[in-house]
Amino acid sequence: MNKTTIIAVVAVLLLGAAAFFLTREPEREVIPGFSVPAIKVDSKTDAKTEEDEDVPKDAQEPIDKIVIARKSGETVLSKVDDETWKIGGADPSFAETYKVRSMLNAFKTGTSSTWAAHVKPEDLGKYGLDDENKIGVTLFRKDEKVVDILVGIVDKRDDGIEPDTTIMVPGTDLVYRMKEQDLRTPFTVKPEELRDKRLFTFKKDDILRLAMEDPRDSRYPKVVIEKAEAKAEAKPEAKAEDKPATEPKAEWKLAEPKGVAFELENVDGFASSIANVRATEFLSSLPGADSTALDKPYKLTVTAKAADGKETAVVLSIGAGRKKGVYASIEGRKEVFLIATYTADQLMKSLSDLRQKKLASFKPADVEGIELVRTDGRISLAKNAEDWSFVEPAGEVASAQKVKSLASNVANLRVAEYLAENPPDDQTGLSSPEIKLSVKLGQAAGGGTFNLLVGKAFKNKEEQERYYAKIDGTAEVFTIMKYTAQNVLKSVDDFKDMRMFRIEKDQIAELTIQHPDETLTFVQEAKDGKTTWKMATPKEKADVDLTAFLSTVASLDVAKIVDGKTPAEAGLTASEAFTVTFKLTDGTSHSVQISEEVSDNENYAQTTSEPWLAGKIVKVSKYKVDTINKKLPDFEKKPGPASPVPMPMM
Repeated sequence: MNKTTIIAVVAVLLLGAAAFFLTREPEREVIPGFSVPAIKVDSKTDAKTEEDEDVPKDAQEPIDKIVIARKSGETVLSKVDDETWKIGGADPSFAETYKVRSMLNAFKTGTSSTWAAHVKPEDLGKYGLDDENKIGVTLFRKDEKVVDILVGIVDKRDDGIEPDTTIMVPGTDLVYRMKEQDLRTPFTVKPEELRDKRLFTFKKDDILRLAMEDPRDSRYPKVVIEKAEAKAEAKPEAKAEDKPATEPKAEWKLAEPKGVAFELENVDGFASSIANVRATEFLSSLPGADSTALDKPYKLTVTAKAADGKETAVVLSIGAGRKKGVYASIEGRKEVFLIATYTADQLMKSLSDLRQKKLASFKPADVEGIELVRTDGRISLAKNAEDWSFVEPAGEVASAQKVKSLASNVANLRVAEYLAENPPDDQTGLSSPEIKLSVKLGQAAGGGTFNLLVGKAFKNKEEQERYYAKIDGTAEVFTIMKYTAQNVLKSVDDFKDMRMFRIEKDQIAELTIQHPDETLTFVQEAKDGKTTWKMATPKEKADVDLTAFLSTVASLDVAKIVDGKTPAEAGLTASEAFTVTFKLTDGTSHSVQISEEVSDNENYAQTTSEPWLAGKIVKVSKYKVDTINKKLPDFEKKPGPASPVPMPMM
């Protein structure tokens, strides 16, 4: 090969090499994918991977700390328990649980990247990762970083699938697009909106002691109540089919003031109000115009059992109210806050509010005698087995049902309000009471008498009508509601047996309903070992249901006795009225004639068989009259609904 050929070959090789290097594509950098692990939201919920598989056991501990970093500052959330997260800072507070859970749920299922790139600092704004917009999210498990990312924009989608999120790994220039997971929205909540308005994290059952200092109460300015665990009753050995025994309820006892032994009520409701109290607004300090609002507060010291079993006490001070609410503060915290007026009312309890309002400890069945001394006379009633009779005034017939109703009212008498101070006698009227009620008790209730004095009526500051009252022989005056007073302010007529016939329905053996144009008679007959009713005239009909009819006749009350009206004027003639006549099992006959004429929703009536109503015209309830004003068609069998026409076969 000559020199010229060699030179040509070398030139071709050099040109080919140059062309190769000039035309081939440079090698691309391969960026590894990035994954966000699945986390456990709480102690009860298992974490899942993208493929819905259980995560490794070492990851089955819930996240216990969240750090959210923005340009404006850092928010640290620390877990207290599954339902409670604390917001760190100079004055620690609590976070809304559902908002924290929303953050954790964003990472409940692990996700991975679908795209990655190196991004220059000046281009980070395109991805929402510039200093103004990025959100740092760090999740910890026992001081170990489980997730540490900077979160950028969310790519919203219209197909219903979860959006992708752009993130960045701190300390690198790598930006990733994370698949179908919105990792930003839950963390956009502002720190002030994240705060839970609840003031306390304990629950009502955790409360052990309540101390109330009330400057409004001159009689009992300081009250302390304590929880005493109720003792479970010893029970026989349970069988497999028996239901589990319920836990014994805790009881609340009065610890202060000393020397009084009041029973308490509704303390559980009070404790619930305390545990669930919420602020409406948090303030760094009292406004200048209200700077003295907490100078003389109502103080509530709550001792509760913490999660670790230790007892902690918090002091809540409640001050003056304004249109926006009532100012309050917690001892040891710099801030103040507002609570709703109705919330303040629920919290600012006095001993009067928590005292047992039920006056009597006996049961209605324990009552054996009742005496009512009124300014216009005396009423005395005595119990004989299950019946009641008038002792005074003599000769009247008492309604056992009405007297039992009074006994029940007395046994359940409740105080409306215990007063901080006793008003003067001329104000209460208790030196010459409107009524003195004496209740004689049987041996089952320990014997003795219960004596109540009811004084003057008055209107309280809410314009509600009340009565002054007290237990005879004691000094303390209290008030009762109007309807409570009316339940004992009874007259003789309130206890009279106003039933026209004073019988029981089972005593009726024969029955006749006589109308001007027809007469119906009914008799009893034995059938299959039972007593049934049969219509005898105007046509025979067996198995007639007279239950409602007989009950109405037996309970037919006299509403009032009418003066100055003749039978003809009341429509009580054979041509205008109908008559019900019946014979009892003892052979006696009774009857009532009832007019069709109605006045004030009542019918006129008269009876010649009942001595106490002889020669008198009375009124009875139209409703009851309608039940016994029956004619033959009312007892005819009514046709049932027509059978549906069958559909033709196709």
